[in-house]
Amino acid sequence: PYRTLKKLQKSETDARRRREFRTEIYKRWMTALAPFLFVLIGIGYGTVRGRAVRSGAAMTAIMVIIPFYILQTACENWAYAGKLPPFLAMLIPNLMLLG
Repeated sequence: PYRTLKKLQKSETDARRRREFRTEIYKRWMTALAPFLFVLIGIGYGTVRGRAVRSGAAMTAIMVIIPFYILQTACENWAYAGKLPPFLAMLIPNLMLLG
């Protein structure tokens, strides 16, 4: 699939279509990187013992995943519209996770 996207990107002359292809490529790479960042968050909650901490960890997970998904969708739309470069737009949600 990656080679196909690169080949299609090179054959396209329309700037909007090229931007969409680049956004899709970077989205795939950054989405594959996100689970590793989620693991870093989970390590902290996995080292603490206690029942109240587990429910707090579940709420924290929900409060991290939902904004991450919303931000990823918004950044994807901004990249498609040309408001942000595709690489930066797809990197922003992962940077939010690191913060």
